[in-house]
Amino acid sequence: MLHTVKLKSSATSGQYAAWSFLAKVITASLSPFFFVMTANVLTISCLVIGGVGEALLVYTERTGT
Repeated sequence: MLHTVKLKSSATSGQYAAWSFLAKVITASLSPFFFVMTANVLTISCLVIGGVGEALLVYTERTGT
């Protein structure tokens, strides 16, 4: 939590959103190696929809719309 406060105070909102998105992508891609997951259509679609949502969030914060 403290690193988030430090990152928010020293980076622009676009940089913060990009780093946050990158951290979430890395976490999602590494989680199957540490947790038992069943890869089915619902799991894959949830990950894809979550990624698209994060990308849209980064885009809207970057463009200011």
